[in-house]
Amino acid sequence: MRYDMNSYAKNLLRDWPAEEILQANLTALREQDPALARRLGEVRVPDTVEMAVAQDGSVSFRLNGPDGRRMWLGYSSVPLIAAGANLKRTQIGSGNMAMNGIGSGAEAEAILREMAPYQALVVIEKDALLLNLVLRLRDFTHQLRGGQLILLTGPQPDKLLEVFFTQQNGYNPVSEAIRWTWLSEQVNQLFRQHVVMAMDRAVDRNMAAVNELLRQQQKYDQESPLTATLIHLTPSATEHKRAVNCTNAYTLTDVYTSRDILAGLRSEGAETDWQILDRPDIVSHYAQLARLNRIRPHLIILVDMLRNDIAIRLPDSAVCATILREPTGSITQESLQPAERFGPHDFIFYQHHEDREKLRIVGLPDERLAHLPLASNDELFRPLAPDSHARQRYESDVVLLAGRVSSDPETYNINLHNHQKLWRTVIEEIQQSPANYHKEIAEKYLLRARRCGVELREEELRNYFTELIQNYLGPAIWRDVYCEAVAKAGFDLRIWSRQPLREHADESSHFWDQSPVGHLAAGTVDNGEQLNKLYNAGRIFLHLSSTGYPDSYLLEGIAAGAFFLIKSHPRDRKQDGLGQFFRLNHELITFDGPKDLLRKIRYYLDNEQERQRISKAARERLLAEHTYRHRAREMLEIITTGPLK
Repeated sequence: MRYDMNSYAKNLLRDWPAEEILQANLTALREQDPALARRLGEVRVPDTVEMAVAQDGSVSFRLNGPDGRRMWLGYSSVPLIAAGANLKRTQIGSGNMAMNGIGSGAEAEAILREMAPYQALVVIEKDALLLNLVLRLRDFTHQLRGGQLILLTGPQPDKLLEVFFTQQNGYNPVSEAIRWTWLSEQVNQLFRQHVVMAMDRAVDRNMAAVNELLRQQQKYDQESPLTATLIHLTPSATEHKRAVNCTNAYTLTDVYTSRDILAGLRSEGAETDWQILDRPDIVSHYAQLARLNRIRPHLIILVDMLRNDIAIRLPDSAVCATILREPTGSITQESLQPAERFGPHDFIFYQHHEDREKLRIVGLPDERLAHLPLASNDELFRPLAPDSHARQRYESDVVLLAGRVSSDPETYNINLHNHQKLWRTVIEEIQQSPANYHKEIAEKYLLRARRCGVELREEELRNYFTELIQNYLGPAIWRDVYCEAVAKAGFDLRIWSRQPLREHADESSHFWDQSPVGHLAAGTVDNGEQLNKLYNAGRIFLHLSSTGYPDSYLLEGIAAGAFFLIKSHPRDRKQDGLGQFFRLNHELITFDGPKDLLRKIRYYLDNEQERQRISKAARERLLAEHTYRHRAREMLEIITTGPLK
């Protein structure tokens, strides 16, 4: 291998760690496919292959093509630009994808960035040399180690795919074949046909294995009556309880609710398993059924879904407990027939009392609806002396932990001029309907509605937009107003948001770049160790709730020993309100407006001992009444002493 050296490329090519990248990739590949890793490591790179800088400034290779003429790796002199264009043409759904050739590697890299952790990209490349070259350019170690990038090499794509998916029962079949612009439509279509044929044969073989698992499950269900399950689930039982989360954990709510409920069950002596679909090799029906058959759970935790919403068949011998966090979702939509998706001995645990009537209206049995409010995972969130790194990163006078989400400003009777002026101006602009105001967008919505058989007038659409502005834009500005007041008063304020579930997720709560206090947004934290460090490093935390109910941020912070100033709300002292959890202005301090907030920030910054006394009292209350161990015990008592007895 030689180098095409010119004045622009010398330094870049000289310093490019091609061999280090290759060895790191081969080490990761060896964990999944040692034979292929050994084969690619033995590839000899001919002297005719040149490392060169492509026209878009990226490092690539030039080599002899099939016809003997010189060509760029992946048939592109601008691999990054070509990869971006290819990504725009590629529809990334929810399934696995197949690629006919590795190209320059930039295309695979771009697609993998957009895919979810439970999806896989299968690359079939005939030429092992091309795979070797790409592994010198792109760092695929994470995707190779996690099974998200599958490399297959050989002359028969259908045979390679069939063998892989027959042997790897944990993967779902490929549902989409990627088209290359540098291949003819005939070649692209032929590759797609190979993929379809291979998947048909692999699925036929795998279904036999799935049916055998279903027979095993049915046999166990017959041998395990409900009475035996209830004995195991009794809080005081000496028999081992086995609990598993089967929620499709694709959202933050799914993930953290499942994590915390399982932590509470573990503290009650349960053996738990978290069936989170975060790897592509564990998401197939076979993989999930095999795992359930191995665990044989007594209790299955679901979040915002019912038994029959899960793609796989859940065992009848287990009780399904649905933890309701989004009551306006599919569970309360009568047209989706929730009663038919509900098991004969399942339960729904709702967060707020007002949710019960919504559940009864859609036909869910009243005797298996139970109140289970939020709590905190006190094993994860706890007082911790911050080290120097945590203090440097997280320490500040005032912390707002939230995305720039919205709520109804009228609840708070906000009368600040700049707040009202902005959201009222936007509403008036919509109501007056200037000729060019969102005209094109409105027409698109109207057209879509008509295509679906819904007659929608522009006036109705305009009213809909107005309601959205009232309910969402105004409160975002309301949050800006409080932060701006704190910053202008000279306090060290930092704004943190919760980290998205995956790197490139579209998280609607991160809009601080649109805010006048956006420069105070310090970044994101995960909902575990980093968040606990933040709670322990900040002095005062603002809590600006749109509901008057306690939320996870507040309860987790109290468990960690954080001190909160909370915006008062009309619902605070009503049913399910914050006042039913804590003694307001004794264990939690409320404020009524910006002036009151600033006065209390000054006071509690100057009186650290009182601040610590109040936060300690709140934490003692939480540990006595509001941990997930309490909630797990409440859940088990309801299940084992209720209507199933």
